[in-house]
Amino acid sequence: MAARRATNHGSVPDAPVEDRSGTLGLAILLWLCLLPFVALVLGPILGTRGVAGVAAGLFVVLLGICWGVCAERRPVS
Repeated sequence: MAARRATNHGSVPDAPVEDRSGTLGLAILLWLCLLPFVALVLGPILGTRGVAGVAAGLFVVLLGICWGVCAERRPVS
């Protein structure tokens, strides 16, 4: 039985795709740089648990944006 080649519907198979390998690293670096500001601004208002919750929520949002950027496959022009 011959193996069938998987294709993505709506995209061009075997087309070179834009490299986005640094997107996750950029998202994590942005999150790490925002942590001190979140702690200094929201720490006196929300306390330690509140700041931890905001930091975790910010991390999830940044990862969601990263996933959205990386999930879209655009051919290199």
